Amino acid sequence: MNNSPFKVLIHRPVAISMFFLALVLLGLFAMYRIPPQLLPPLTGERLYVRFQRPGSPPDVIEREILLPLEARAGELAGLAETEGEVRGEQGSMQLQFEKGSNYRVRELELRQIAAELTRTQPQGTIINVSSQDFSALSR
Repeated sequence: MNNSPFKVLIHRPVAISMFFLALVLLGLFAMYRIPPQLLPPLTGERLYVRFQRPGSPPDVIEREILLPLEARAGELAGLAETEGEVRGEQGSMQLQFEKGSNYRVRELELRQIAAELTRTQPQGTIINVSSQDFSALSR
């Protein structure tokens, strides 16, 4: 005789449906009962910089793009933390700002820094600045 655990699932569809309905109701109940202070705020106070310089080794990219970018970005008001890395012909950098700082203005300033740095690089070098806005989710 075949005593497969899936046999119960096949022969008792109403019981299985009720079980999953109970799980969904329990999840909805819990979602409305969790105090908002226990949910982490999603803030958009982080900026991202991606850069690429085709045909250049990683040490050159670090020396001529990442280090100058970190030095200039370090002058931005409200900067709490930076993290950068280079992999092959491309790299990235994340900038975390203090809560309450106007990161939209910092994003504009960082775009200006990236544009100035791009002008000093060989043709084909790309430096992009981006952000993610989570303010609608954390209300």
